[in-house]
Amino acid sequence: MYSIKHLLAFLIVSLGVLNTNAQVYISWNEVQTKRFGKESIFLLIENNKPLNGDYKISETSGAYADISFKNGKINGTYTSYDFAGNKSSEANYIDGKIEGKQISYFQNGKIQEETQYKNGLKHGTWVTYNRKGKKFRTEKYKNDKKEGKWTREVKNVQDNTTSIIVEYYKNNEPTGRWEERLTDGKLKWEKVHSSPTDYLKKSYHLNGKIAQELQIKDRRKNGITTYYTPEGILQYKINYDNDHITYEEKYFENGTLESKTSFKYGKRNGAYTKFNEDGVKIQEGKYVDTFKSGIWKTFDGKKGRQISALTYKNGKLNGIGKFYNLKSKTVDMEGNYVSGKKHGLWKHYDAAGEITKEVEFNKGKQISEKNYN
Repeated sequence: MYSIKHLLAFLIVSLGVLNTNAQVYISWNEVQTKRFGKESIFLLIENNKPLNGDYKISETSGAYADISFKNGKINGTYTSYDFAGNKSSEANYIDGKIEGKQISYFQNGKIQEETQYKNGLKHGTWVTYNRKGKKFRTEKYKNDKKEGKWTREVKNVQDNTTSIIVEYYKNNEPTGRWEERLTDGKLKWEKVHSSPTDYLKKSYHLNGKIAQELQIKDRRKNGITTYYTPEGILQYKINYDNDHITYEEKYFENGTLESKTSFKYGKRNGAYTKFNEDGVKIQEGKYVDTFKSGIWKTFDGKKGRQISALTYKNGKLNGIGKFYNLKSKTVDMEGNYVSGKKHGLWKHYDAAGEITKEVEFNKGKQISEKNYN
């Protein structure tokens, strides 16, 4: 028979063994984390030794986590809780790498997100829910790269609507046809990829008619972009070169061309022409770095007869200005501008080209006038 002495010794040893498997309570302030690339090693600051076994680790806010460690790496379950004791998330690790399903929770206990990992990499289907438990986003990964069909629900605050966006990926690159539809099935936009960096996008009005057509090449606007009214009438036609506008055409509500403008590096540069709703040219000139420059001509909107020819520099009238008699098509008045104001001698003519009056200006102020009979 065992003596009392032997029995006590046995109990002490047994309790010691049990105690080595007990959960240890510490705070994150007592833990040091060393990172080597993607690998993290957790050490107890007190003795600089790797954590081993089961720990309950607290934060200053009162939140805490139950974590299993092996040789300083998370190994096994990792369950976190908020300050009120509600479960926040749970996951499984193998040798420091997250593996399998990870679940995060709202405070009401409903699942917020379900994610999948393989050997520490995103792999499988990821699902996100709202607080009521409704799924609103689904993603798919393969070896940490986007793969397959992605969907997400979008709330449009401006018009108080909800829509679903569908995207496709292959080896982390966009592919195929993407779209956004309202919950009633109406198509808001669609884009078709010819390559990961190139696609054609079409946007639609609520009545189903096209609103915009856009071409993307090398992830930049390239080619012609068009805009339409809800009635299907062309509004704008804009040409892009690597995200820079090269020219723009603007149209009236009746569909006729209103103006044509040339651009360079996103600024108005080059020829400009304006028309009336009957398609008759009423103005032409050119821009240099967004400013009117050189001779600008205006025409009447009926027969296209010239009304004026004015000289601009840096957006201001500078140089010779001429106004024409619409009936005789001869010069009616001519003179000079300086910094946008009449300056010097201005001459007036009759239909036969004879001078009828001369007016002298000084920086826009008339200083003399001479009439001829």
